[in-house]
Amino acid sequence: MGEEHQSNHPSEERAHGWDAVARVRTVILLRAPVTSGDRPVCDGGCGTRASACHSGGVTRPDLAVALDLAPHPEGGWYRRTWTSPVAVGTPYGPRPSATAILYLFDAPGRWHRVRSTELWCRHSGPEADLVLGGDGPDPVPAARLRLGPGSPQQEVPAGVWQRAEPVGPGPVLVSCVVSPGFDVADFELR
Repeated sequence: MGEEHQSNHPSEERAHGWDAVARVRTVILLRAPVTSGDRPVCDGGCGTRASACHSGGVTRPDLAVALDLAPHPEGGWYRRTWTSPVAVGTPYGPRPSATAILYLFDAPGRWHRVRSTELWCRHSGPEADLVLGGDGPDPVPAARLRLGPGSPQQEVPAGVWQRAEPVGPGPVLVSCVVSPGFDVADFELR
């Protein structure tokens, strides 16, 4: 991907590969209508509830605006907030030793996995479950890790399918720390 550097703005993050993921997601969403229970989901490519979408004339949630969050390919909103200046070697090339994002979601996300370990840290909103789907070729729901007052941090091992689901109404704000650091080449989305 070229030289790694800290990206604190959504346009910079898109320049480092997220735009390609978002374009693929847009094609997928435009081929089939998507719903979240009885609520319509944006067909503009971001996967969030239509009431919280950035496209189609609908605005981002206030907290996403305040935190300068952009649409995330899994659904919801994000912004990379930190990239370690220390690089490490991996079998897939050099990566920052760690990266962090803010992530805001109010509906179940899409299945995804990364080649690195991910630490989820809950900041506000209702409790949320991290649904783990094993490390096979396709996700198979198995375990749930609760992000709540008694367990505000949860670890998802490298290569394990995962998706986040709010337990109650309202948006959930978390930080996700990935180590070795996130690179779009290490990301798989279903």
